[in-house]
Amino acid sequence: MLFINLKVLLAERNIRITQLSKDTGISRTTITALCNNTSQGIQFDTLNKICNYLRITPQDFFLYAPYDYWLASIDLSGKNICVCEFEIVSAAKRQRTYVMANIDHSEKGTIYIGFSLPEPEGDEDTINENTTFENFYNNLPIPIKTEFENKTIAEILIKLGISHDVQVVDQWAI
Repeated sequence: MLFINLKVLLAERNIRITQLSKDTGISRTTITALCNNTSQGIQFDTLNKICNYLRITPQDFFLYAPYDYWLASIDLSGKNICVCEFEIVSAAKRQRTYVMANIDHSEKGTIYIGFSLPEPEGDEDTINENTTFENFYNNLPIPIKTEFENKTIAEILIKLGISHDVQVVDQWAI
């Protein structure tokens, strides 16, 4: 998984997207897409301008984790529990794993979501799935991990039909 680290680089330097755009001539739309990791690619001259402006290398601009992942499904097992099924692909294998999300939205305006792995209870497949997810999750660089967590929470809120204007308190016990 390739991740553009521009949002972090700009924050560290207290530089706004508008300022980078003015100073480099790169469109604000392009820079915003790069910051939000929604860009499908980057032109070499754009990368060169940003690297020169920020005095960084392409290695600083990109983060890499040797995984790809998809949130394959969300199963609402009950009013306060859902099961998130992820497909994780590494160089070695493709595997589906599951994460439990315990949801408490009894407090108006706030949702508490606690994430945990299923109890294996001696089941070898569940043990392997848990190990795969733990390795994936614990080896993600912090910006990629944050993006992964935020996207997962956003998908759960959509599935529950809850608007994004609530405060979410999440705990990843993994």
